[in-house]
Amino acid sequence: MNSKALSRQEIHASILRGDLYVNTAEQTGTNNVSAEADNSDRSQLPERSAFNAIAYSGDKIKQQWAWWDVVIDVDGVDAFLPLPALGDHVNKCSSSLGQHESVSLSDNRITSTGVIYPRYSSLAAMIYNTAKQGQRWQMSIAGPIRSLEEVKEGEEVEVNGRVFTGPLYVVRRMTLREITVVPVGADVNTQLSIK
Repeated sequence: MNSKALSRQEIHASILRGDLYVNTAEQTGTNNVSAEADNSDRSQLPERSAFNAIAYSGDKIKQQWAWWDVVIDVDGVDAFLPLPALGDHVNKCSSSLGQHESVSLSDNRITSTGVIYPRYSSLAAMIYNTAKQGQRWQMSIAGPIRSLEEVKEGEEVEVNGRVFTGPLYVVRRMTLREITVVPVGADVNTQLSIK
C-alpha cells in the first residue's frame, strides 16, 4: 500500500501492472493489531463459529493512494470462493481467522457468510470473545483494481443505486481477494455479526 496519493499517471500505470489495490481499512497510524502468540486456554471455545458480515455498503470511502473519495461499483466485483477471513489484512498464518464461504454482490453492497475458528487461532478467539461481549467489529475488503473511472468536479455518476458528485474515483472492476476484520473500517456501515 502506498503512503501518499498518486498522480493520474501513477494510478494508470499501477492498474496496468495490476498492483493498485483497494483496501477499505481506515488508514490511521498502524493498521496491525494481529495477535501475537497467545498461551491462554481456548479449549472451552467453539471449534468453529459462523458469522455474517456487511463487507462494503456501497458508499464512498477514502484510500491512501487517491486524492479524492473512491466508490467501488459492486456490479464490477469478481469474487472466487472460498475467500480468506483475515485480521487487519495481514497475510500471515497467525492472522487467519477462517474463511468466507459465500459472498453476495447484490442490493448494491457486498455481504458474506463464513466461519472462524476461535479454538485454534488466538486472534479469532479475541474477536469471538469481544464480539460476544458487544464489541462492534467492522469489515474491510481488498483486491486489485482492474478498471478505474475518474469523475470530474461537479459531474454526477450513479453507482450502487446512488448518485455521487465528483471529484471522485469509481472502481469499475476489481477482484475481491480477501475480506478482513478491522477495528475501524473506511466504510463505517460495515459490521461483523458472530452467530
